[in-house]
Amino acid sequence: MKILVLSDSHNSPKFSAFLSLNENVDLIIHCGDGERDVQDLLAVAECPVYFVRGNCDFNGPLTRLIEAENKRILVLHGNMHNVKYSFEGLRQAQKQNNADIVLFGHSHKPSIDLIDGCWFVNPGSLTRPRESFKPTYAIIEINQGEIKSRLVEFK
Repeated sequence: MKILVLSDSHNSPKFSAFLSLNENVDLIIHCGDGERDVQDLLAVAECPVYFVRGNCDFNGPLTRLIEAENKRILVLHGNMHNVKYSFEGLRQAQKQNNADIVLFGHSHKPSIDLIDGCWFVNPGSLTRPRESFKPTYAIIEINQGEIKSRLVEFK
């Protein structure tokens, strides 16, 4: 299974270029702050699209737990877990949900960390990267129980 993860697109006109991306995936997950962008994704995606509400959104669930390929994927934006300062809030949420993968955004800083057997993935921001980071999204592949994740620069 191949999963495309994005976050913090902030309803930017730059997002329209992303809609034409021809990445063959089985699932798309948006980690918040792009409510209108998600509606555009839902209209064109040929696979399921899941999303959570970010601090700049008005609708959608705050968290979502998705089961894929016998793995538990916890999706949240991160603002309510203080992700800009520490992973502790994420780790508590991960333990409460027995998640194998935690997907989050909010900081606009891409990262992939493997902590105590759990993958913590922030895909960064497609349209508003911070500091010296480039626009990015993440790809997660789950194959026969093995999880691989990588960041992809969006050009």
